[in-house]
Amino acid sequence: MPIEVLVLVFGILMLIGGTIVTNHWLSLKKPREADEEIRRLTGGRGVDVTLEVIGLQETMEQAVQSLAILGRAVLAGIADRPFQIDSYGELLGREAEVIGSSDHLLHEMPLLLELARRGSLDLSRVVTRTVPLEAGPINEVMDALERFGGAVRTVITP
Repeated sequence: MPIEVLVLVFGILMLIGGTIVTNHWLSLKKPREADEEIRRLTGGRGVDVTLEVIGLQETMEQAVQSLAILGRAVLAGIADRPFQIDSYGELLGREAEVIGSSDHLLHEMPLLLELARRGSLDLSRVVTRTVPLEAGPINEVMDALERFGGAVRTVITP
């Protein structure tokens, strides 16, 4: 599902009174703690739509665990490990859905890279940290991601 459609979905949810919870504070919590907080904020109901864009096993599980009845988890993050779903408790019993979405198509990458190289794309709000191409700083970033801390979108420079 293209990001433009997701923005439209969020807009419609707001108009019809759907539940929207932002994720800026969730990145600091462990998955079960975040689910408990979401349930508290929504009166135990859960959320209608989650959008997972980080690609960590824990955040993907969190996206599914926090769904309301008939909720939809949209996974756009690229993961290197599978995640677990309680098929009855988290999906079937809630009649929830998990769908995959790519924020871009493979053939768009050369154009996006060229636009970024020319400075035509403002990446200042997307990139949260820049590190040199060295094992120490890269490992620090990876460790921080595992702990749900630090910068989520890091650029490695030569």
